Amino acid sequence: MVITDILKFEEKDIYKLFVMKEKLTPLSIFQQSEGVTHKTKKDIVAEKIIEMITTGLIQDKDELPSERELTKLFEVSRETIRGALNKVAAYGLINISQGSKTTVNASESTIKNFQKFHSHQLIDDINQYKFEDVFQARLAIEIAVVKEAAQRITKKEIEQLKKLIEAQKNMLTDPLRFQMSDQYFHKLLAQSCRNDLLLKYSTDLYNYGLLTRREFLSTEGAIEGSVKEHIFIVDMLSLKDPEKAAQALEKHLRTIFETTKQQLRKHKSIRRF
Repeated sequence: MVITDILKFEEKDIYKLFVMKEKLTPLSIFQQSEGVTHKTKKDIVAEKIIEMITTGLIQDKDELPSERELTKLFEVSRETIRGALNKVAAYGLINISQGSKTTVNASESTIKNFQKFHSHQLIDDINQYKFEDVFQARLAIEIAVVKEAAQRITKKEIEQLKKLIEAQKNMLTDPLRFQMSDQYFHKLLAQSCRNDLLLKYSTDLYNYGLLTRREFLSTEGAIEGSVKEHIFIVDMLSLKDPEKAAQALEKHLRTIFETTKQQLRKHKSIRRF
């Protein structure tokens, strides 16, 4: 069983911590894991952090929130957080330094070494598939998602998306926070279609190419362009028109496809994303 099957957590709280910097509410990963009785809270927190690193959501040299912030986020003791961080550090995925921020160590060699000895803990490796194949799959899945969402999305969910976009307008020069916000944007879309299977597949497919995507988002005007496309998607969802919403999303995904392909050509070979 992969981590995403075990930890059906709410991303809104991680989003608040990394993106909005709002008052935190607990991350509901423990009450969602009642069937996993052999796992401690320390194990579950550690797996969540590992998942964020191995998917590329948190990347090499990024700083983790403080122990205090993580304690509030996961609603556990500082001792549990320290135990979880020590476990992740033992895998070589983070560097803990007294008196300074904990930083991520997600170099290519470190990730490969982790995958070699701990592959059973990883999310399905979507990056093993061809770029074009993943894009076609993502296009098919997310168009199905947005068509359903256009019919089922609530006013509250529309307002959530609009609030998210307003926050994104302040992230035009911050690729890390925008990418986490972008992940949450696409997850909100998937959740609003009320189909757990589509949600799972769209989440897995989103994880493809995150490192390459971050490189593109660092270029001038890239984030601003994505925000404009997000606005258009939400406008079409507000009209409750499945076809127009699908067209808006397809335009957005094709932009992602072309810009990611350009980055891959720039590197001349497919490496770990």
